[in-house]
Amino acid sequence: MVYFINGLPIAVTEFKNPINGKTDILQAYSQLQTYKFYLYTIVKRVRNAI
Repeated sequence: MVYFINGLPIAVTEFKNPINGKTDILQAYSQLQTYKFYLYTIVKRVRNAI
């Protein structure tokens, strides 16, 4: 989930189902690293548009 304030991305959280045995913290960390890359790209585009 990405949190926005006034159209600017502020924070990212990753929710995992604790009941699912296939889910672990390393998978969540890996996904957050992917999101971080894409979020940086979005922020850079927003910054250039302003």
